[in-house]
Formats: sequence, structure tokens, C-alpha cells
Amino acid sequence: INVATNASGYDPIIHLKSGRRGLEIYTEGGELMIPSPEGEAITPKTIAVRSMTKYGSANVQPSDLDGVTIFAQAEGGSIRQFVYDWEQESMVANSLVIRVPDLIRDPIAMASASDAFGLKLDLLCVANSDGVIGALCWNRDQQVAAWSEWTTTGSILALTTIGSDILAVLRRAGDGPSFRIERFTVGCRFDAEITATAVDPTDTWARPLPLKHQAIQAWADGRYIGEVPDGDIALPIEATSLTLGQAIDWRVQPMPIEFQQGTLAGKPRRINRVTVKVRDTAGLLVSGRPVGPRRSDDAIDILTRTGPFPVNLQALVFHVAAGR
Repeated sequence: INVATNASGYDPIIHLKSGRRGLEIYTEGGELMIPSPEGEAITPKTIAVRSMTKYGSANVQPSDLDGVTIFAQAEGGSIRQFVYDWEQESMVANSLVIRVPDLIRDPIAMASASDAFGLKLDLLCVANSDGVIGALCWNRDQQVAAWSEWTTTGSILALTTIGSDILAVLRRAGDGPSFRIERFTVGCRFDAEITATAVDPTDTWARPLPLKHQAIQAWADGRYIGEVPDGDIALPIEATSLTLGQAIDWRVQPMPIEFQQGTLAGKPRRINRVTVKVRDTAGLLVSGRPVGPRRSDDAIDILTRTGPFPVNLQALVFHVAAGR
């Protein structure tokens, strides 16, 4: 089959992708489609190229998330979902980054996974040219789209999906011309984590080659050791299991609370109390202060943690005072 796309002027095709409603065509200047009823093939008699939207696609491989194609816009750093709109009876390309315009700057790679990490969530990772990742946890049916920023020492160069796992090609400090392939996973205490074991308890361990000349921390036989100096590792205890890696620093900063309607709309307001619901959690800090099993009327600023301890944040409930 040889068919013209009817694109105006010079408009190279960047990607072709099979979608639910036909063959999706992504060019530098816009998004097109060759419609195909479900279960039917495209033939010379039925083929027709239709222009859908005019955003243009970057040279970043599109991803599939919950049956919807996600693509990077050619300019402007936007990530869009190419989806059918029943009201317009046409394909549309809605932006997913309206609330986080600074998170996606210059995308170079993208990968997605359904039921990522064995959890009931869809995950999209977008790597910027500076190596920073914008990560989207998405539930399209409930219209939930939560972005976060992931950083690491070094630069992310490529992303791919194998099964429900997302893997990254990256170069860390001191790697020289070499590359690494690392897998995103849950349950780790550190970034770039490596675990070693010994038959007999020992307090002297050789430093793994991938972690040489890097600032790392240690966890030995269920005990947090803290930072360890460069070179071979001397522990204050003997252990048969040693986990090493770079510290994972995270923080949760709530978005500004908005009231679109009702009696609080347009009135001065402030947060006078926040309830933080956690489970199986240690080392949680609220505005830099430790949080224990007690009530607190302090206004919330930022949630962080100390040490590589688990934090299971289940809910934030904001109590707002309005009026003068």
C-alpha cells in the first residue's frame, strides 16, 4: 500500500503505532490516523489518512499506558495522551503536565508499565536531557494523575520496559565511557543498591566496584550503619549480610489547596491542622521535626525522612480556616 498522508509541506513521519482505533501516525507537525474498525485489517480499498491534532511529536518513542498512547510533543516539553473523545467524536491530544510544567523540560526517553512493581498502579517515566526523571502514577478511570521528580547521581540516557519492569541505561559519576543497566524496583533501602553475603560473620568487606569513589551508606544484618568512608568497609559489628548504596532523599510537598466553588471560594484561608495517616513507618519528619504516635496541630510544610527506613504514607487530611 502506498498512500500520501496529505501533510502540508515537509512533515517527516517520526513514529507509527498501532492503536485501538487504527494506525496512529506521529509527524513533526501533527498527529494523523488511518482508521480501522476493531478486528479488521487496513486494505487498499479502505485506507484513508485523517489529520487529528497539530501538536507534533518529538523523537521519543511513544508509550502505551492503559490502552492510551502517550507521546512527547515536538516543542514545549509537554507530554500528551492521544485518546478518543466521545463528545468531539475525534481523537484529541490532552496535556498531562498542566500542573507541573517545569517537570518535563527536554524529554529524551520514555517508558511505561501497567501494574508496575506488582502494585495496582500505572507508571510512566519520562527522562529529561539533564538526567532527571518525571514519574507519573496514573489511574485514568478515576482521573488521577500524580507526578513526582526522580533524581539520581549521574544521567539517565535511555528507558525501556520489560514486562512490568522499567529499566534505565545510565552513566554514574566515575563510570567514564561505561554504561550501566539498572532496574527500578520497590523495597530497596538505597539507590544503586548492592547486597553481599558471607558464610561467617565478618566486620571487613570489600567495596563493590560499581560503588567505588561514591558516597554510600550501609545496612548490616538489620542495623543501619550510616555513611561509610571510601575504600574497603570496616563495620562496627560482624555481619553475614551487607547492603550498600546511595542515600535516597525524598520529600512530599503538598500542592496549594484550591476551592473552585462553595462558601470558601475567594476567601483568605490558612492550614491550621493536618492529619498524617501512616502505617509501618519510621523516621518520618514533618517540617523537619520527628513525628511520633501523637496528634499535632502544626501546619504542614514538607514531609521528609531520616535514614533508610520505610514510610507508608496513606493519607493527608487538611483542616483549613477561612475568613479574616
